[in-house]
Amino acid sequence: MQPKNFPFYYPDDHKYIIDLLEENKPKAIIAVTSKHSMCGLDPFPLFEDGNFSISSAYINELTANNILQENGIVNLCIDSKIINENSRQIIATRKAKKRHLVK
Repeated sequence: MQPKNFPFYYPDDHKYIIDLLEENKPKAIIAVTSKHSMCGLDPFPLFEDGNFSISSAYINELTANNILQENGIVNLCIDSKIINENSRQIIATRKAKKRHLVK
């Protein structure tokens, strides 16, 4: 899922899902994911967004099946927090070499 209100790319279907989740206010989200095609994490986090306030975790399909076999009851503890931080972005420049025009 793209981060909420990401300025460069925020698809309508992601906005729709996030809006629904925030309207319904679940206590937490457990996402069942597999191997990510780009980064290779297996499983991978579905939500990575500092502006999304619903706690989330991610598990693989085998773990999800084990939970479902146990009547689907889960005790979930997510120990996390959001901390506001100040940071700086370093920008470096380099003088260009003089160009000689060839006539």
